[in-house]
Amino acid sequence: MAKKQLGLGKGLDELFGVDETEELTPSELDINLIEPSREQPRKRFSEEELSELSESIAIHGVITPITVRKLDGERYRIIAGERRYRASRMAGLKTVPVHIIEADELKAMELALVENLQRQDLNPIEEAEGIRTLIERYGMRQEDASERLSKSRPAVTNALRLLELPETVRELLVEGKLSAGHGRALAGIGDEKLVSAAAEKVVSEGLNVRQTEALVKKLRAPAKPAPKKSGDGVDYAAELSRQLSEKMGREVRVSVGRSNAGKVTLSFSDLDDLDRLLGLLGQ
Repeated sequence: MAKKQLGLGKGLDELFGVDETEELTPSELDINLIEPSREQPRKRFSEEELSELSESIAIHGVITPITVRKLDGERYRIIAGERRYRASRMAGLKTVPVHIIEADELKAMELALVENLQRQDLNPIEEAEGIRTLIERYGMRQEDASERLSKSRPAVTNALRLLELPETVRELLVEGKLSAGHGRALAGIGDEKLVSAAAEKVVSEGLNVRQTEALVKKLRAPAKPAPKKSGDGVDYAAELSRQLSEKMGREVRVSVGRSNAGKVTLSFSDLDDLDRLLGLLGQ
């Protein structure tokens, strides 16, 4: 008799309406009757990890059944467990244990997304693209998606912001060179060229998220206005500073504000030099 397995996991149980204490008996299904889902949130599978899992399956079998839904005829489509399915084919299995459940396309996609999120199998971009598909294809609001996925509304919003990043930066998140935290910080820059340049700096210098946030804050700071020049193009404050410096034999700075008010700054090297400066001003 096949050993009974416990529920699908808290998020899957809530989506499918299964009690946590309910036991599900897996069925053995011909692997050739099973097909992957086009809506699988996970797009990348490590060949090395698949090979390792395949070797384990060849020895121990598939420990966690694959979750599938029945299509028309005798075909079944994977909801959760495509990695196990691929590794099972590599191991040469003829049949695999499955949980067969009833689910439409929306329910199937929700289950697949939640299952991957629970296992932390998705990179930040895959997660964001999965959430976006739920929202756009099935007319959900962000509040709806957050509720269905048991995620906070800010978490959903922040995930979707990553999709606004340039493609080159999104690829760095996919490759694991940048974290979701790095991506959220970089998304605050806005300018595509600045984002790309900042991302390269973060990767090359190994900046953590806090350092990245400081870099973004610096990049977003408004540029200091250039010194005002007169109508003839001459910076009279700079010119006056130069003339006074030459005359008094010390650094003199003249600055003029927007209302034409300003200040003159005189420098001295020591107390004796200060006495000489006071003497010059008293003349």
